[in-house]
Amino acid sequence: MRYLLPASAALAAVAFVASPAGAAPIVNTGFEEGSFAAAGLNDFSNITAPTLTAGAGTGGSTALDFGSDGASAGATRTIDAAAAFSMFGKYNGNAGTSNGTMSFGWTQAAADFNPFNGTGTGVVATDHVIVGVARDAGNAFRLSAVNGAHGQMNSANLFGNSAAALTSGDWYRLEGTIGFDPSTKAFTFTNVSLDDFGPAGTTQVTADVLSGTGFTLTAPTFGTTARPLYMTNRDRGFQVTDNYFADAVPEPASLGLLAAAAIGLLAGRRRK
Repeated sequence: MRYLLPASAALAAVAFVASPAGAAPIVNTGFEEGSFAAAGLNDFSNITAPTLTAGAGTGGSTALDFGSDGASAGATRTIDAAAAFSMFGKYNGNAGTSNGTMSFGWTQAAADFNPFNGTGTGVVATDHVIVGVARDAGNAFRLSAVNGAHGQMNSANLFGNSAAALTSGDWYRLEGTIGFDPSTKAFTFTNVSLDDFGPAGTTQVTADVLSGTGFTLTAPTFGTTARPLYMTNRDRGFQVTDNYFADAVPEPASLGLLAAAAIGLLAGRRRK
């Protein structure tokens, strides 16, 4: 007798092989761990120190408050061929009208730096590759990506749909995927979006307030190792952030082979 594997079982098999037992995301913290260090991040801002503020996060949880320009990074690792990132930020309505506001990416920095100009002791602006939200004149935000820091996000590196206004007091989720080619040092940003999660930050109100995909830039001075990086800028709208996440994305070919093997295994068990 021939048995067909239910679609639900096939999906479960794919999920199982894509996230093997014991595998952990690169970064995964809602800042409920009790201290900034316990979140597995390093403070890389030489402007202000990070603080955890109870009740200030999404759904009344604990949030990260940098006070001003912020830069937090995980441990150094091989830059993944593709890595998915996300973070939440609460828009404070401030009126700063240029350059970056909230972003994620990779940094080669080995010491604290100024998140606006990207420089510090032994650190230069090109040590960072970031993608995120930049602010034009007035309450107008766009997606931007740059081999630099927030101060280098300008009209020369914008991508995605047209500018959008943000609502003061609402939480916004920035997410997307960063691909990396170690031979060409090209970074490609796909499915990047900014979604409105309202004043509580718990339920999506508007998807794709900003969205863009396929933007590529080359960072010729980059090696093949770096730290996952999250950055904010208070003056242009984002001071309090929450729920940082980053994880490697399986290559499509590998994922397909693993999924097929898992589905075959489940089908064989059914025949038995």
